[in-house]
Amino acid sequence: MDEKQIKELIKRITLEVIRRLTGFGEYRTVALVPFYSAYAAEAAEYLAGKSACAALFGDAEPLMGIDCRRVETPEDKKALLRSLRDAEEVVLVAPSLSLLTAVAQGDDTHFEAVVFEKALLDGKKATVLLDFQPPKFKRGTLYDKVISAADAVRDMGAEVIYLGAKPDEGYALITEFEVNEAARRGIKRLKCAPGAIVTPLARDAAAEKGVAIDI
Repeated sequence: MDEKQIKELIKRITLEVIRRLTGFGEYRTVALVPFYSAYAAEAAEYLAGKSACAALFGDAEPLMGIDCRRVETPEDKKALLRSLRDAEEVVLVAPSLSLLTAVAQGDDTHFEAVVFEKALLDGKKATVLLDFQPPKFKRGTLYDKVISAADAVRDMGAEVIYLGAKPDEGYALITEFEVNEAARRGIKRLKCAPGAIVTPLARDAAAEKGVAIDI
């Protein structure tokens, strides 16, 4: 390698180092961390071993062992969008209900939602790490909104993972409503808690709709 080639190599390396320090680099996984989460350690564990970086917004704290960058300026946002070209997976970490709903509805008022939606539209692997577990069916309540938003995001092709999820003890009571909701959401099996009550109408609806009830 002659002197000219060495200088060119040094120049390329220098430019790459500067780009990585000021941008997000060529990572295969880009994590979007919009808020502070008590489950940051679990999120970092999910990203561990991946070629990953994390884009931090607002009061979000760095993820242990993960290369993190703050997104505060228009240039930061442009750098993040550019990083999507090389990324294979985009992970949305612990979104609030409003942000999850924004993604589900294609709302472009949240920049984090825009980035995640672009990943979905580009056919990249898209993963949502929720720091809460959606409850059982509760029509007309906040729970209904949570379930609907999570279902919509799944229907768009994203994988939804629950951080710190507890073992499911099952339903204490299963009525026709629970069976119909399960069928609507494509759930083929309902788990019962010990001593659970299953109404006769629920059994009939389960047989009709092909939903198994584990007693």
